Amino acid sequence: MKKIIRLTESDLIRIVKRVVKEEQMKKQEFDQKAKSCFNPKKYPQVYSLMKAYGCSAMVAAGIILTILSDGIAAGIGITGAIFAGGEAYDAFESAINNPKSSFKKEAQDFLSCVGVM
Repeated sequence: MKKIIRLTESDLIRIVKRVVKEEQMKKQEFDQKAKSCFNPKKYPQVYSLMKAYGCSAMVAAGIILTILSDGIAAGIGITGAIFAGGEAYDAFESAINNPKSSFKKEAQDFLSCVGVM
């Protein structure tokens, strides 16, 4: 049986603020982890696309996460993909889906380091 609860406006405001704060903390943690994991010498192909499209490590990780999870990704991944814009997303997607390239493996290794794959 479903239970009906009553919430005041202040209860709802407090809950929404808490959720927003938790999401911001997750994004900060993800950003710090992506920055600490990223090494241009270890991930030269990812770095090349990041440089070409002006993406940060977090945005690149977000795009890769979104593409590799077939569009079903955490909010952070989708946020990264949105910030990057269509051209960057398309370039990463082409590189990942190119069967002749080792980009996909490099991208997966990067996400494993970040802790999301």
